[in-house]
Amino acid sequence: MAKLDNKKIMVCGGDASVYLMMKMTLQKILKKFKIVPAQVLGTLPEQGKAVAADFDLVLCPANLAPLFDAAKKKGAVVLGVRSILNDREMERAMWEAELLN
Repeated sequence: MAKLDNKKIMVCGGDASVYLMMKMTLQKILKKFKIVPAQVLGTLPEQGKAVAADFDLVLCPANLAPLFDAAKKKGAVVLGVRSILNDREMERAMWEAELLN
């Protein structure tokens, strides 16, 4: 079983178009690895920061990653990516965090 099966994932972006594009990129990766998360939430930074600690994984643009330091301290994996549409970059970050197998 993949480490992200039955986990809660949050995708956060600077605006709705960013998190929606990241969510589509993530869904492509999840489908490739046959991963079924419990929840995938797309959100704006202000909303996401308040609930990030309730999630197992937070994906965001690299410049937003420091906003989620508190969630990281509570055990969430926070991955900041530079290119939000590059599925290879997102997948590589997930491999490096040992979330894919």
